[in-house]
Amino acid sequence: MFDRPDKVIRQFHGYYRNYVDHEKKHESKVEQFGVDFPERRSFYQLLAKGLRKNRSLVEQVLQSLQAHLPEKSIDEEPLDKMAYTTDLSYLMRDWSGEKAHEEEVLKTAKSILEMLGPYYDSHPSVLVLGAGMGRIAVELGEQFREVVALDNSPTMAYCFNHLMKGSLSFYDIQLKRTFHQSEMVKEIKASIKDRNDDLIMTAQRIHYLLGNALNMPLKDGSMDIVVSAYFTDVFPLDLLLEEVDRVLRPGGLFLHFGPLEYHFSDESAMYAADEFRPIFAKYGFDWITETTLENTNFCRPSSMLQQSYKNWQFLAQKRMVTDKGSMQKNPCLCLADAITYKVEGPLGKHHDPSIILYGGREPLTITPVLLEILKLMSNPIRLEQLLADFFHLFEITKEETETRKMVVKSLEELMEKGIVKAQESSL
Repeated sequence: MFDRPDKVIRQFHGYYRNYVDHEKKHESKVEQFGVDFPERRSFYQLLAKGLRKNRSLVEQVLQSLQAHLPEKSIDEEPLDKMAYTTDLSYLMRDWSGEKAHEEEVLKTAKSILEMLGPYYDSHPSVLVLGAGMGRIAVELGEQFREVVALDNSPTMAYCFNHLMKGSLSFYDIQLKRTFHQSEMVKEIKASIKDRNDDLIMTAQRIHYLLGNALNMPLKDGSMDIVVSAYFTDVFPLDLLLEEVDRVLRPGGLFLHFGPLEYHFSDESAMYAADEFRPIFAKYGFDWITETTLENTNFCRPSSMLQQSYKNWQFLAQKRMVTDKGSMQKNPCLCLADAITYKVEGPLGKHHDPSIILYGGREPLTITPVLLEILKLMSNPIRLEQLLADFFHLFEITKEETETRKMVVKSLEELMEKGIVKAQESSL
């Protein structure tokens, strides 16, 4: 699901082929160590075995790509570097089940879910950028109706789909900073099938897409939430936000989690955390909240290096009406669908009844004033005309700024709830 899939597949194929050739040479070198240093022969034999096992997994990805190569394929200049494409640490962290990794990933998922908690019902669809081996997407899937995971690494996508069918064995190879030789080359089993039934069923519902985050294979305004965990710093922010803005519906949410390490070389696009808010405002986002969470990063308890991040987390909401949006152009407003309502509570001069509205995403309690606004949209009507009719209806002689803001805000909330929509019109 890339812009030019044939070219991308050829580049991926060339990269993996070069990687496999390099690893074969590495294995031969390690095997020779076993001959040259007999006192460590058993260790080098195990290391060579681990390297072969990991290479075989990458070769499976290579074969999968080969099946999609065009019949008349030309050699494409292979990519020099594909970050994390052959790094199996993510497989270990997400699906090995080891205590340290479970604590790390669940702490991250809990923090994200707590910030999104108020939006479970109103924002049912979530897109996870840089989804990797899919664990964060699966954890979110227990609370949201639809979760789409997106990554550009064939290895990540291959492993996640393989785990839907069975387990994967590989070796965690860490030759530096270890106290015990047994930790230098360690066999790991990754599995989703060994988890509880609820997690397995949730994993099976995830839509995993292989694609480019700067050109997503998604329709405009198709997602309610975009989660960017350890990913916002992969691309320059302006490029990423332009695409995020496209796929988010009005009222949609963007959540960032992670440090700002910046995995690109353009220093002009590296910002401090306090510079993000005005950039998001420029793209039509309101800042909701932010916090920090300290967490380990690929923790290996036996390692001499224990790395942790003070992760920055924030939530921003795309305005229902942005400077580029239709409301600023005096849109034609109408009801999104047929609606009905029920009046509850006492009727009388000194009592306002509750009105239950049916027809949006869920039943909604509104005020009598809001009901009158909706009645003004029984036929499509321009925003300015609706405002004029509203002021006339309630005999407001002067168009008060605060009252106008209140009406517009109410309309935005009704759009978010799926009651009202804005459309282009020749009216």
